Amino acid sequence: MTTKTPTAPTPTPSVEAPPAIMTGEALQPLTLADRCDSCAQPGQSRWKMAATTEEPLIFCGHHTRRFLAKLRASTPYASLINPGVIA
Repeated sequence: MTTKTPTAPTPTPSVEAPPAIMTGEALQPLTLADRCDSCAQPGQSRWKMAATTEEPLIFCGHHTRRFLAKLRASTPYASLINPGVIA
């Protein structure tokens, strides 16, 4: 009978992500749990439309590009866009 020896997980190198494009107040960074409000894909941008709005809008890269002009024209209170979304 052979037994397997547990192996330690391989450490992942710490890679610092490029800074997000932000306006207004600092918003929390997006995580994998943040999903697009339109299609449930992973979130790539967060938009807070007024100082009193409780929940910000979250969009994937596709919907960020699709709605970017309208979102910016609406004068968001704060926004956070992951790099590479608007290329």
